[in-house]
Amino acid sequence: MSNQCSALIAASAAFHFAERGIAVIGPVPGGLPSIGLPDVNWSETMALLPVAASCFVMIITQSAATSHVFSVRYHERVDEDADILGLSAANAAAAVSGTFVVNGSPTQTAMADRAGARSQIAQLVFSGVALLVLLLLTGPLQYLPRCVLGAIVFIVAIRLVNVRGQILSVIDIKKFFDLPEKGLSDLNKIIIIHAHHMELGILADAILGVRSLALEELQPALPTLTGIRAEYLKGITKQPLVVLDVEKILSDEKILVNDGVSAAT
Repeated sequence: MSNQCSALIAASAAFHFAERGIAVIGPVPGGLPSIGLPDVNWSETMALLPVAASCFVMIITQSAATSHVFSVRYHERVDEDADILGLSAANAAAAVSGTFVVNGSPTQTAMADRAGARSQIAQLVFSGVALLVLLLLTGPLQYLPRCVLGAIVFIVAIRLVNVRGQILSVIDIKKFFDLPEKGLSDLNKIIIIHAHHMELGILADAILGVRSLALEELQPALPTLTGIRAEYLKGITKQPLVVLDVEKILSDEKILVNDGVSAAT
């Protein structure tokens, strides 16, 4: 993904995406942040208390949920006190440096997990990379399209869904049938399927019901369906209902499945 982002940044700078109506991040201040206490008065402090309380609840709940999910996945014990202490120290540092609040981000944790992070050494490496970007690479970063930044978070989030304490990959099978993608909404459903000791989620626009079908009820697919549209079809019923061949979808080369985190590409 880093190569694609670098190519998009280069293309944005060369072809002036911002002048063509494509929103980009814009200038990013470089260098190290200044250290100092926030310059706020008493009324501003009182106005911030409700927001701070909301942030506190969100930070604790989201971080605790993230820790629980990954501890279950890797059969590790969670030290809640150490997590809260680390979050407190990180947010104290954020307060005196003027940065955003810090929490146990599910998407960032998932990205670290997919990169192979297994200890705090990874956090030191991430910090070093962030420092390098602040000192040397904020100039090119301003050309990154905002839609690309949103897509990076979206890709990570769509592939990682917590179902009963497990991390599952979720794929959108519209890609297999060349159908238009609508993106995610609150109305989307996820169908969990099991095949060949694998567990995977399939994104659905809606679920109308559940039926059990015998293979004898299936008829051959319509002769008008050819190519990729017919390749993944199991058959069709008299109603008619189109039945997909899940095993063929899961064995397709477009899907990579390993012992770690499953990923749909």
